[in-house]
Amino acid sequence: GGNLGEFLKFKNATLTTCSNNNQGWEIEAASINIDENTSRGLIKDMKLKILNKEILSLPYLPFPATTKRLSGFLEPELNFTSDGLDLFLPYFWVLSDNSDITIAPRILNDRGAGLEGNFRYLTKIKSTNYLDVLFFPEDKLFKKDFASNKDHRWAFRLKENRQILNFTTHVDWAKSSDSMVLLDLPSSLTNIANQRDHYLNQTFSVNLLSNNLSLNISREGYQSLNPFINNG
Repeated sequence: GGNLGEFLKFKNATLTTCSNNNQGWEIEAASINIDENTSRGLIKDMKLKILNKEILSLPYLPFPATTKRLSGFLEPELNFTSDGLDLFLPYFWVLSDNSDITIAPRILNDRGAGLEGNFRYLTKIKSTNYLDVLFFPEDKLFKKDFASNKDHRWAFRLKENRQILNFTTHVDWAKSSDSMVLLDLPSSLTNIANQRDHYLNQTFSVNLLSNNLSLNISREGYQSLNPFINNG
């Protein structure tokens, strides 16, 4: 119901993978309200069912109903993997005209729960920079398969270009708790490394450019993502 261009309301809405809920997943809601004047939406009494079993229930879920940069929950991401159900619930937060952050609680059925984040920002030279973080306080499969004593798994990457007076700096620095974490926990939100990368960059450089002088200082290093090769 509602008026097109002003307000829309959908009652008893459902979204499913197939006609038989016993063989797939289903999202249902008592109502979905969209205010086109404010470009905001609100889902009431949302339930997520897998193989016809309820695994998640939220009384309210606000979301931006536009392609513009507005703070709010984004569309949940649901995947079926070899480690079971993989669920993201991302929240997008606009900090300023030049920066924003996305925070996404993540549930991976056979491994546990974690958190991922993506912070994007512009610098004076109009460079798109970001800081990506992945953190799982406990990975049940990793401890079981590798008899590891690690309590948590994590990874991050900072990529930035900046200019201060006659100096320009470049940073591409990434690090992970172990060489397998980005292979075991691939993500569509963070851009730390893909499953085929063999190493993480750990580089930093400072450049000075003036009328009569040019100077460059840099440090280049790597962290191996191959468990059979020592870190260099």
